[in-house]
Amino acid sequence: MTRFRPALLPTAVVLVHVVVINCLPVGDEFGIRYRTNEELENFLIRMANQHPDKVYTFSIGKSVEGNNIMAVAVAASDPHMHVTLRPNVLFTANIHGNEVVGREILLHLLSHLLTAYGENKLITELMDSTRLVMIPSMNPDGFNAAAEGDCFSVRGRSNKHGVDLNRNYPNIWRPIRVQHEPETIAFINWVKTVPTVLSMDFHDDSRDFYSAAPDDDVFRNIALQYSKCSETMASMVNTWCPPDPEIFKDGITNGADWYGIEGIKGVVRKKETNDPVVAKMKIVGREIAFFSDSNGEFYRILLPGKYRLIAEVAEYAPALVDFEITPEAPYLTLNITVSKEKTSSSATFYT
Repeated sequence: MTRFRPALLPTAVVLVHVVVINCLPVGDEFGIRYRTNEELENFLIRMANQHPDKVYTFSIGKSVEGNNIMAVAVAASDPHMHVTLRPNVLFTANIHGNEVVGREILLHLLSHLLTAYGENKLITELMDSTRLVMIPSMNPDGFNAAAEGDCFSVRGRSNKHGVDLNRNYPNIWRPIRVQHEPETIAFINWVKTVPTVLSMDFHDDSRDFYSAAPDDDVFRNIALQYSKCSETMASMVNTWCPPDPEIFKDGITNGADWYGIEGIKGVVRKKETNDPVVAKMKIVGREIAFFSDSNGEFYRILLPGKYRLIAEVAEYAPALVDFEITPEAPYLTLNITVSKEKTSSSATFYT
């Protein structure tokens, strides 16, 4: 069994495992039916009132029909705000209104975090060092329109305007500007204000073709650890809708090791003034760049290996940093300085 350490993202994936296995309370009426939008909102407000130091409930905007798109932030302290170098982890669900399991999982996750904090070492470490933000229903109008037990139609999948919100976001492959829905605009405007290091979106099935991303190894590892800890997902029995065994053939039975998330985090600053700066950053060998935010903060999830990081700021020489992620040092803090002098390795390392 892997020994856990307070990490860059301390066991954020593991908490999903715990919820799937353990958090459904026996005899809880909401363990056997789905909460309405009104019940969901009231539940989140009640949790914030009962745990004001750990829970912050808010709305990121409204749907076409005027339903609140509710969100909740959970942390050991200051849940209402981003704290420098405290990573934000985002969970979203129900963007397709007829895919509802993830919506309930997030509500149970919230309850489990609050109940287990101070009692469970793993959860206590997570909440002490990470802020979790959950949006249980990205499409409340679609949820209202969906019919329980309907596994084959698309009723409730889209929003009130009949738009698939999961395909309503800007992307580089769609040069023609599309009309963005109120739910989409609300999420875009909100998420721009939150530096998020990892996000997970819950869906209730997938019948699509796989296309590997540059961080394919990381995504596969996260997905595999999730499937290992869900006995129902692994065995594909006792499910309402029949699964496709070819698409989901790699489900693993419960009992495998759990892993923390490895990688780097840090702050980029100007050498001359020590001011934080937005930098374009890239791991050599991976095509997609990422950026530090206005506070200079950056995060990157990486598996064990040797890497070179390049940080670029206009009118400054690039900073090149070589580092290694190992099982003994699975996460590093790299505080990088950029200078107008020649390119050099410019970073301090912390484990």
